[in-house]
Amino acid sequence: MTIRTRQRRLSTRDMRTILDVTSALAAPFDLMTMLGAVVAAAKQVLAAERGSVWLHDAATNELVLEVATGLKPVRVPIGVGLVGSCARNRQIINVPDCYADPRFDPGVDKASGYRTRCMLTLPLIDHKDVLVGVMQVLNKKGGVFDEDDEAVATALASQCAVALQRVRMTGALIEGEKMRQALEMAREVQMSTLPATMPVIPGYNVCGSFRPAELTGGDTFDLSLLDTGLLIVLADATGHGIAPALSVGQAQAMIRIAFQRGAHVESPFTEANNGAEPANAA
Repeated sequence: MTIRTRQRRLSTRDMRTILDVTSALAAPFDLMTMLGAVVAAAKQVLAAERGSVWLHDAATNELVLEVATGLKPVRVPIGVGLVGSCARNRQIINVPDCYADPRFDPGVDKASGYRTRCMLTLPLIDHKDVLVGVMQVLNKKGGVFDEDDEAVATALASQCAVALQRVRMTGALIEGEKMRQALEMAREVQMSTLPATMPVIPGYNVCGSFRPAELTGGDTFDLSLLDTGLLIVLADATGHGIAPALSVGQAQAMIRIAFQRGAHVESPFTEANNGAEPANAA
């Protein structure tokens, strides 16, 4: 059981290998594909039998296992076990005999039926010194991991961390754009439910205005001239976003149709509240 902090110089062959891996990781990947590519690269470069990547969840300060052969995703707090200690100290942990290290959890082996002999655990820290996660490689073929492996692993880890961070940020941007487009569509739907023209009533100037604080909101209004008089509807659904916008649109349509069919003043609002909750019309 050793914790290595000393860096060794990489050979020309090592550098070429790392550059090849870096070039491969520069391709556009989704997160899960990228994680698989990182593990495959680590196994290849370090001659390991297996590997796994734990991503850092900054919101909970936990490590989340996203890639591991035959295992289900698990969460581990920072500081717990080999992977947690590696993340907390941001140092490589090289364990030649895992079952002799008290930090090692044999329960994973029991669950998978695989026996871990040796393990190299290294932090994934990007170019901005942000902890992205932790990578582990298991069972070096033909022996244990040595200082040369640590040097190669350190160089590999920095490249993998940057690649993973790039993919995660790209994914977040894509999800954000999808949400923006969904909100734009909801806004169009909501705006289409507003009266296109104001009713003409002799002796009165009628106008209406709608300005949501965000792209969509839970507010709406309706002004419509019916046989029985002027219909004025103000509606507000709890919250902001797509669901409230659609709820008030649905309620507004139900109320207008009901009044056009000659419904009593109370029944349309009752039906709208019951059928389009959480819309509250007044």
